[in-house]
Amino acid sequence: MQLVRQCEPRNVMLVHGEGDKMKFLKSKIEEEFRIDCYMPANGETSVIPVPEKITLDADLQLLKRALPPAELQIATKRPRLVTGAILMYDNVMKLVEPDTALLELGVKEHQIRFTTTISIPESFRGSSAHLTEMVQELIRERIASQNKESLQMLQDGSLSLGSALVRVSGYEDDMKSICVSWTNHDEDLGTQLVSVVQEAVCVI
Repeated sequence: MQLVRQCEPRNVMLVHGEGDKMKFLKSKIEEEFRIDCYMPANGETSVIPVPEKITLDADLQLLKRALPPAELQIATKRPRLVTGAILMYDNVMKLVEPDTALLELGVKEHQIRFTTTISIPESFRGSSAHLTEMVQELIRERIASQNKESLQMLQDGSLSLGSALVRVSGYEDDMKSICVSWTNHDEDLGTQLVSVVQEAVCVI
């Protein structure tokens, strides 16, 4: 069992052992590791299906960005997620950067944005500008200092950080709300911003 755990095989074949012990070991392997385990009798042929593999060339820079520098020199079986596009060049498939694929195909990127609106308690009597300053200060303390993107104030009063936008809505005497919007690429950032805005609302 320890050998199977260390090697992480896709299939296991048991040979040269006592029948009852081998049956027990086979059931344990299938139950614990969720992989196929074969136990052929002497002279019996076992057929192990192998999934078809598709070979493609990959852009070197794309792969380098997908792997942390420390892992470039270390062999590991841990899977890593690579986001790219597969293009066909003269019957040869190549994995390229999404931006490269869009440029070559002459296609505009479609963006998905998520938006959530947080209502401000009616007890808050401050101005929209004051509320924006409060939120801006919290974002700068909790998120912007750890983010490579800089926090910016846009002409319409919105706060911009990466692809995310934070905007205070409502006139001076009306009930106000804070809208947080972000793209699917910045889902973690959007979640952080919503938490910070909710925290700001709690201290109002």
